[in-house]
Amino acid sequence: MNALEVKDLCVRYEEVEALRGVSLSVAQGELVGIVGPNGGGKSTLLKAVLGLCPASSGTVSVFGKPYDPHTRLVGYVPQYGTMERSFPITVTEVAESGADGGGLHPFHRHRRTDIARRMMELVGISDLGARLVGELSGGQFQRLLIARCLAVQPKMLLLDEPTASIDPESREHVYRVLEGLHREGMTIVLVTHDVEGIQGKVDHIVRLDGRVLDD
Repeated sequence: MNALEVKDLCVRYEEVEALRGVSLSVAQGELVGIVGPNGGGKSTLLKAVLGLCPASSGTVSVFGKPYDPHTRLVGYVPQYGTMERSFPITVTEVAESGADGGGLHPFHRHRRTDIARRMMELVGISDLGARLVGELSGGQFQRLLIARCLAVQPKMLLLDEPTASIDPESREHVYRVLEGLHREGMTIVLVTHDVEGIQGKVDHIVRLDGRVLDD
């Protein structure tokens, strides 16, 4: 069974066809890079997988079934954090919110904190727990979003441009984190413009421009 199976997916925004006849498969444990031009439908593809935008036609299955957000199988890091960074909340509190997860499996406070701390350590921000999110650099904030996503404890991770607009050191740290998760068997789908940066780090690259150009 594949972790992700997309068949003949079409997505239309009013008169604009964002995706047309897209088909691709991601095996369990694979790290796949999705590349292509701006407006090529990369972000739309991830949102369609998560049911965040309606498909005009086609099917999407996650671990053999239609995606159900209550299963906590998929973690998603959007291209830009939707969090208002001036909001007075600490790094630890944000990471803990991932452990809450919005699913059907509530966690006791001490377990949420333990999961959050482990994920913060994994992405290299364990020393920043008491800081307010507004005090973080762009790279630190991006790593926090990944930590929050991992606190859901997903089986598959979808990331939309996780290394965009961050410094080279943070970018390499993010790649090291993803490579480590890949070695541990997590399925990862990575949307990126950094084609050179992912060479040798992914199992294969899918080129997308409204449709799959090659796979």
